[in-house]
Amino acid sequence: MRVNLRSYLWVVTCLGFWVVPGIAQSSDSAANLSACRNGSYFCEPSRLTQAESSEVVAVDRQRNVSNCLSSVGFCDPSKLTEPEVIASALAQHQHNFADCMDGIEPCDQSSSSEKEKSEIAASARRRNITACMDGWQSCENSRLTPSQANAVAIAGHQRNVLDCGIGEEYCDRSMLTGAEAAEVDKDARRRNLSNCREGWETCEPSKLTRAQALDVATIRHQRNLSDCRENKDTCDYSTLTQSEVGALTSAEHRRNYGACLKGSGYCDRSRLTPSEADAMPARPGNGPN
Repeated sequence: MRVNLRSYLWVVTCLGFWVVPGIAQSSDSAANLSACRNGSYFCEPSRLTQAESSEVVAVDRQRNVSNCLSSVGFCDPSKLTEPEVIASALAQHQHNFADCMDGIEPCDQSSSSEKEKSEIAASARRRNITACMDGWQSCENSRLTPSQANAVAIAGHQRNVLDCGIGEEYCDRSMLTGAEAAEVDKDARRRNLSNCREGWETCEPSKLTRAQALDVATIRHQRNLSDCRENKDTCDYSTLTQSEVGALTSAEHRRNYGACLKGSGYCDRSRLTPSEADAMPARPGNGPN
């Protein structure tokens, strides 16, 4: 059977005109349904089918119940059933009580029972003690009992000793005892010696003893020599001794000769001796010739 190609193309074209708009319309309807389910501003209720409208109403109602119970989002109490109103009120009371216990505002104690108010007050006292023991600004010393105030004072003193011991700016040396001040000074000297040995900017050479200064100078010299051997930017050749410079020069000469001989690595043939240059194989180097 022969098929008329022109008729076939006409049918396919017409089907395309019908199918593509149908697919686009279906996709657009799905997007609108999704927007309505999510309570989006872009929802167009008039474009929903009766079944879709019923579904959206059910979803919206459930979302409202969830918002009322969680106290998150918009809640419309007028849309709740009597059991849901009771459940919502109970949930809001529990949320408020939890906020009051944690010191979160707004906290409304007007609907709290006497037992709950007592628990809230006890929680507030515990929070205040913790704040005072940790040295927080929210601490209210006037609310502490004598024994609590004593414990807070001891904690504050210990915290100050620790701050002084590690060199914190909050250290108040006037609050230290003679023994504590001596220990703090000893810690400071140990910390300064460590800083100097590591080459940190916080090093204060004037606070080193003569023996410590010699030790630090030796360590820094060895560190610089190591940097020079590894060709680091931090190398300072001006601080090396003549023998150290000679040793580095010899080592570099051997490295360069080996690179030129093997044809691998940086090779500077101009630094070879005449006899070394004559011994080189006829191959190009990757450095100056």
